[in-house]
Amino acid sequence: MAKNLFDKLINKALILGTFAVAVSVGKAAASNNVSPIEVLKYFVNPHQTTRDNRQNNDSQLEKTIINNPHTPSSETPKETPTQKIEALDNSLDYRSTYVMVKRHEGLELKAYDDSKGIRTVGIGFNLTRSGARARIESLGLDYSKVYNKKVEITVEQAERLFVDDFDNSIKIAENYVGSDKWGSLPRDVKGVVVDMSYNLGPTKLAGFKKFREALRTGDFKSAADEMVDSEWYGQVGNRSKELVGIVRGYSTR
Repeated sequence: MAKNLFDKLINKALILGTFAVAVSVGKAAASNNVSPIEVLKYFVNPHQTTRDNRQNNDSQLEKTIINNPHTPSSETPKETPTQKIEALDNSLDYRSTYVMVKRHEGLELKAYDDSKGIRTVGIGFNLTRSGARARIESLGLDYSKVYNKKVEITVEQAERLFVDDFDNSIKIAENYVGSDKWGSLPRDVKGVVVDMSYNLGPTKLAGFKKFREALRTGDFKSAADEMVDSEWYGQVGNRSKELVGIVRGYSTR
């Protein structure tokens, strides 16, 4: 049973990433009133647990870990001790930003044309971008059939496409602002820039020159004004209004 459980956890890790595994281990520990270290020990060497305890705990551990791989995007993430530390040093809140971008992009398992006429699938994955064919085919899918709306992708495949692009968007956002100023930005403002990075891509984001300068000088009122004074603001509906509200909120602090 323990080996099967370990295999399932690894499969979840491959699909959802190490962050999801960390959440799963934490939930398993909380549900079984043990420390996360004990949960990890259970997987590494289940024979350290007595036979009776394994028989009693296997079913509950499996149910907890496999059924709770990650927090659904519709939930409001609870702040963990680690996130409280991040709040003190302005580090990007990875989890909240991840959920926000997913919510803004939405999920479509069949290809569609977005508001700018770009053929898209999954969680905002651009099917016309460079390397899109290789990414789709790496999932064992026929690119032409996906592009022409003849087949759907799965939720897991959409998640795999999203994770890599999201992580890359963080790097793009930091490069855009500049590593010398990125660390001093409020964590929520960092999330806004990452969201815009995912939505716009590096080239279009780089066109927001006055926005960048305002961020670098800490002038969040001007930064918000520059967001509003752009074509992008009118193209993405409530997404831009929400992001502007976050940035403008720091102009009064």
